[in-house]
Amino acid sequence: MQGNYLINLISPRPRRYRVIEGTLKGRQTVATLFWAQQYQIQGWFGYQRQLARAQFDNQLTTWAKAGIVVLDQQAKTVTLTPTGQQLAAEYRRDHYLPQCGHLSWLVNTNRLAQRLLLAIQVASEFAHHSHRYLPLDVSTAEMAAVKQWFYTYRESIVSTVGEECYQLGESLAKTDSRWPQLFVSQLVGWQTTGMYDQQLQRSLQVSADSLSLMKHDVWLAIANQLNAHNDWLLTILIKPLLRRSPLSASAEQTLTAYLGGMHIQQISERRHLKVTTIREHLLSAAIQLPGVLDARQLIGQQRWREFRRRYTGPVDQWHWVSKDNEDPAESFFAFRLYQIVRSQHIDG
Repeated sequence: MQGNYLINLISPRPRRYRVIEGTLKGRQTVATLFWAQQYQIQGWFGYQRQLARAQFDNQLTTWAKAGIVVLDQQAKTVTLTPTGQQLAAEYRRDHYLPQCGHLSWLVNTNRLAQRLLLAIQVASEFAHHSHRYLPLDVSTAEMAAVKQWFYTYRESIVSTVGEECYQLGESLAKTDSRWPQLFVSQLVGWQTTGMYDQQLQRSLQVSADSLSLMKHDVWLAIANQLNAHNDWLLTILIKPLLRRSPLSASAEQTLTAYLGGMHIQQISERRHLKVTTIREHLLSAAIQLPGVLDARQLIGQQRWREFRRRYTGPVDQWHWVSKDNEDPAESFFAFRLYQIVRSQHIDG
């Protein structure tokens, strides 16, 4: 995939380029989640999980030499020049832009695609009584999952999987008329080999960038649709791949304990984790599940009133200042939590 899509994540105002990189890779650090939200680029979360840093840095360096962006290596920021702004506008007009970034937490789309494509291939070949065919090259884990699923439901697979695929296509078409075509064109089965990326680009009349982004959206949309139909055979197959929450499993445990009435120190001792880790979990929850925490209670009424007096104007321009009599780590936690909820216009 080319790197031209990166221009969509850069702004005329300075942005931390490691936040942009982390957003594309789907890194769930508090800093990445928070600043991605401030930059309004969270819709790109997880779209390039295999992005190499060298590729990312080289693209920015190339643009800097061409006068498209300004790189500040000391502040680690990137800014669009007027030339870059014009190119960004042209790119957005002519290329596909992500639509399902809010679902990126739901599933690893690479694993989902491998499992579904192999399952559909197996069902297709089985329907035509074909026993000699070359299965798709997928990981051992995905092949084992499909094999177990097939032998468990083989009696009803032929009559059911085709109908489920048809309904998936109808659902995809409601968002983008190209999505069903992209889905079907990737399918491999009896006397059907599917299209290569270059063929898909010509068929859909899109760039390599656009095709990669569109594929990711299609698989996310399919995962979301299957997640809504627990009785479907394809859902049974991919259910183990789906996450229940945008939070990590550990952060979810922390949130559950906190909402159950435990204090931060108690959770730390019970879970044998550092207090700083517990605070990170709660900040992640505040960002990804707005309103789930009582921020006033965590921050304290007196400090809340103090913050309201001290911090005004755009949230992303606030600067934390610790007092001499405060624990810096605890003080910054309170500041960041207040910053998060104020940016979400919660408890204002």
